[in-house]
Amino acid sequence: MARSAAAPAVTADSLVTENRFLALTGAVMIALFVMRTGTEEHRLIARFGDAYTDSMGRTGRFLPRLRG
Repeated sequence: MARSAAAPAVTADSLVTENRFLALTGAVMIALFVMRTGTEEHRLIARFGDAYTDSMGRTGRFLPRLRG
């Protein structure tokens, strides 16, 4: 039985399309997360003042800071 040569191309094309969609969706989600974090930090500074500002200086925004 002969196999269709178009099937791998169609499969590859659909995977690339899915990957582009996932990359775009991920980029949008990260952008929204960063924007939301800024808004939340302003609210926390308004509520907790210098205590929160001091905490921001000691900790990373998204990941823990490496000490060294």
